Amino acid sequence: MARRVTKKLSEAQDFRISKLKQAKCRSTLALPTKPLSLRENLLQDYGRQIQSHLKKLETSTDLGAFLVRHDIASDYRAKMVDWMAEVLSTFKMSEHTFFLAVGLLEQFFKHARNSLASTELHLASKYEDVVSLLMRTIVNKIGHGKLTARQVAQKELEMLRTLEFRVGAPTLLEFLERYLQDLQGNLISQISPDELTPRVLHLAKLACCSYDLMQVPFSVLAAGILTLGVKLAVTA
Repeated sequence: MARRVTKKLSEAQDFRISKLKQAKCRSTLALPTKPLSLRENLLQDYGRQIQSHLKKLETSTDLGAFLVRHDIASDYRAKMVDWMAEVLSTFKMSEHTFFLAVGLLEQFFKHARNSLASTELHLASKYEDVVSLLMRTIVNKIGHGKLTARQVAQKELEMLRTLEFRVGAPTLLEFLERYLQDLQGNLISQISPDELTPRVLHLAKLACCSYDLMQVPFSVLAAGILTLGVKLAVTA
């Protein structure tokens, strides 16, 4: 009798242990390998609505040949964009700040005769970054004292009035993020998302330096960049 009771207790204990192991395994599998950012969560939950809204905004903010009214050569514009990328990288600003600053530069080129790249950087940083570029940083470190704080502020006000305070135009990066979110889970085994994203981001920055490519709708350009990024990742 005592042996049977001991055997039953042992079996019950083994059963509880096996159940605990299974529960632990399930909880481990349920945990995400990397926590999603707020932006990634929004794309995951409302991606279709976001893309539809971006497409509507894209049609209303067509840049066209935005340098037609200017004497600025496309090569000089490319140097301005490259300088903006270098500045934002030096001061650890977000990638969204760079792409928005490029968009603001080109929108202002379309409507006005002259522009200051440092003004677009300041506006974009205030719009995108939690801790934006300070005015003294713009004046002293980025502008090297060539402009006063008052001049920068006046130029920003001129730009905002020219753009009718529509700062948040869709950027190339926003379309790329949306497409990358759709691509998650559909990538072939040889491609890691952690490798693809920086590659695609680098291609997008190179595209921003091209005047011809910037006249292509961003939704189309982003699809082309992503396709090229996947092909390069497969052949690497």
